[in-house]
Amino acid sequence: PDAPDVLRIDPEPLPPDAPFPRITLSAARLRRTRAAHLCIVGEAKREALQRAQASHDALRTPISALLHAEDLRLHLHWSPA
Repeated sequence: PDAPDVLRIDPEPLPPDAPFPRITLSAARLRRTRAAHLCIVGEAKREALQRAQASHDALRTPISALLHAEDLRLHLHWSPA
């Protein structure tokens, strides 16, 4: 709950398609939003979502921190393509 709103992420190794640090909102900040929507596309993302829904390990599947947050209503949107 006391995490900063914005965090810098330095993937190691940097992916070739995005070879630079990233900025993300913390789970604490996302939980304070008025409306939360998660939009995913494709079967691979759907499978990843299902793994996260079955897990409560936010280090392994970071989105599970929001999927299982009791103080957040998260709207899920999925498209096959």
